[in-house]
Amino acid sequence: MLYQLSYGILLFSKAGANIARKQATKQVSLIKNRRRLIAYFANRLKPVTTKVAIAMKITLVGYMGAGKSSIGKKLAVQLGLDYYDLDTELEKDSGYTITETIFNKGELFFRQKEKKKLDELLARDNFVLSCGGGTPCYYDNMERINQHSISVYLRYTVAVLYERLEGKQAERPLIAHLEGAQLKEYIGKHLFERGGFYEKAIFTIAGDDKSEDQILTEIISLIND
Repeated sequence: MLYQLSYGILLFSKAGANIARKQATKQVSLIKNRRRLIAYFANRLKPVTTKVAIAMKITLVGYMGAGKSSIGKKLAVQLGLDYYDLDTELEKDSGYTITETIFNKGELFFRQKEKKKLDELLARDNFVLSCGGGTPCYYDNMERINQHSISVYLRYTVAVLYERLEGKQAERPLIAHLEGAQLKEYIGKHLFERGGFYEKAIFTIAGDDKSEDQILTEIISLIND
């Protein structure tokens, strides 16, 4: 009996046909295995397109009157982040103003509570945090701020800080009793003492001749570079 042509061989017997079928089965199996290998390596070589979410943490430091709270709130809105004011958070926790806490419990007690709250806030994700003027100057606060967030020092000269604070002493317990030349001298000495801590910030923005919107634009540019 004459069988079909298989792999270029004309088969003349049933035995030959069986051999051809076995060869064909083996060939199909090889083809399938080859396809599996191609698919496997194709998947392995695909570019990774999964996006990794990176937490954005920004901490503003600087002397009182530098606009940390005002700029911080606007920055948080613009970037879609949570906003925290460290002093406000401490007052919410205790039920007392910062002045009352220091007067009743002492500054050491306040600074301990401040450090604990700072660590708690730095452990969160996606925020803008405005610190008190003294926060970076105690314990290892500035190092921890830099370790867990992008720090920005809003730097102003003594003359500009004096202009910003003059007439607003009642809002600032540390300078409530100072006026005129005494206030300016106090700011100069205090800023000299604290400046070294502020300068440890990752970024520094000189704000003397800039509007808040200009400072906001500069901060966003710095953190996006």
